[in-house]
Amino acid sequence: MFQEPDAVPGVLGVLDGVLGRALTDREHLRLTLYDVYLGLILVTEPAVRAYDPVAYGPTYRWAADRLTEQLRRLNSAGP
Repeated sequence: MFQEPDAVPGVLGVLDGVLGRALTDREHLRLTLYDVYLGLILVTEPAVRAYDPVAYGPTYRWAADRLTEQLRRLNSAGP
């Protein structure tokens, strides 16, 4: 569900079909920003909602790793 669009078979094809064209670099950047936003939510929610750290731990680690990956991607995209 929360993967790179081009890593999931057919997802970019669906987006291309809806748009009638391939995604632009700016649109790919926007998708990355949405992923960062989602990662920030998933990383901060446990404290705000007092989730059980043991039960939420795997999701937190996954989200933190994903967020780190997305921030690296943004950093490499440049200004």
